[in-house]
Amino acid sequence: MQGPRTRARLGANEVLLVVGGFGSQQSPIDVVEKYDPKTQEWSFLPSITRKRRYVASVSLHDRIYVIGGYDGRSRLSSVECLDYTADEDGVWYSVAPMNVRRGLAGATTLGDMIYVSGGFDGSRRHTSMERYDPNIDQWSMLGDMQTAREGAGLVVASGMIYCLGGYDGLNILNSVEKYDPHTGHWTNVTPMATKRSDMMVIPC
Repeated sequence: MQGPRTRARLGANEVLLVVGGFGSQQSPIDVVEKYDPKTQEWSFLPSITRKRRYVASVSLHDRIYVIGGYDGRSRLSSVECLDYTADEDGVWYSVAPMNVRRGLAGATTLGDMIYVSGGFDGSRRHTSMERYDPNIDQWSMLGDMQTAREGAGLVVASGMIYCLGGYDGLNILNSVEKYDPHTGHWTNVTPMATKRSDMMVIPC
């Protein structure tokens, strides 16, 4: 990459994107870089409109969504979208903000929707989850998790959403909850053997 950073997240398709994060000056950054595996080269893309770290990000229908985070002053509810189809390098624009300010939230996609759960708003950790419908540019609140947590992993497997680990303000967690989108309810499932937070979760 062109410069060091930590806590950045990446997007998908045929290239890798690294968006925002915590830069070498110990503050949030707005830098976006793209890695092309075919040419093995890094290049800069247009910057996000707001510097942020502790973001969540997902890829959905050739668009990258950068969700929430922390700008150095407060946790954010704002969401930015990179549209690949409008320009070769993409164009960033704002979409509807979440109902809740969240840093270190979990995010995933299921069907045509984006799901975001947990996170920290600067005062408390959240149990809430909300869903974004890009067709109508609207967030809807869904059922609450049983445990408030930040830094958890959120992932889809077999049509269910799993929230794993995280931090509840006192302890690192090994608990796992499963969300059934048909019933709208969370249930506890078998916990992990190891307590962990701020990890990656990969469906296989």
